[in-house]
Amino acid sequence: MSLIIDLNEDAFVALFKPQPNHLNSDAGWRFETFGPEAEHIRRQRERTVWTLVDAEGEFHWVSGCHLVNRLGYAVCAVPVPDGVAVQVRLHDDISARRESEFTRNHLMTGTATSLRDQAETLLARIRTSRDDEEPFDINHFVHRLLGHYRKIAASIWCVEDVQGVRPDLTGDQAWEVLEEAGRKHDADYGISWTTLECMADILFGHALETKQAGEA
Repeated sequence: MSLIIDLNEDAFVALFKPQPNHLNSDAGWRFETFGPEAEHIRRQRERTVWTLVDAEGEFHWVSGCHLVNRLGYAVCAVPVPDGVAVQVRLHDDISARRESEFTRNHLMTGTATSLRDQAETLLARIRTSRDDEEPFDINHFVHRLLGHYRKIAASIWCVEDVQGVRPDLTGDQAWEVLEEAGRKHDADYGISWTTLECMADILFGHALETKQAGEA
């Protein structure tokens, strides 16, 4: 079992010394989660890699290479000691996150003039906003973006769709079903109502079993 240590950002930088992204001079010391930058991360010593994650709206650097909720990676000159796990919360209060300090300090390294920087900035802004702050049909924008940029058509499924076939599941459980269905569905058939129902049964048992377990 690892000893878990919490650090502030200044201590993290001083102790572990994150290295500049030599593949993209505009990215500071953040590396992407795909392409050549992700390949570079995979070649590093495990104890020198850190992952930037979104933990339900709170942004952290955590030691190690992680896949869930990842936003980027960093490589540090000083490795994390064996038997130790470190996490760095970038902001301690909601107001700081909502003022987009995270975006300015960690996603933008200048004026965000590239399309990628602007896209990252917008994504961070959406992640730190309340659901009721500025309601709009995000599906509409996703379809427009995919169609314009890559000529891609996509079917979008949401938590409410999962709960439509399995109303006994919580929002978090329904999201887990969606994530697993996205990773493991048969590409010949895609995702369907049956896919969601079967995946929910695999992860959480049949609806009757789930109800009985909750009553027990």
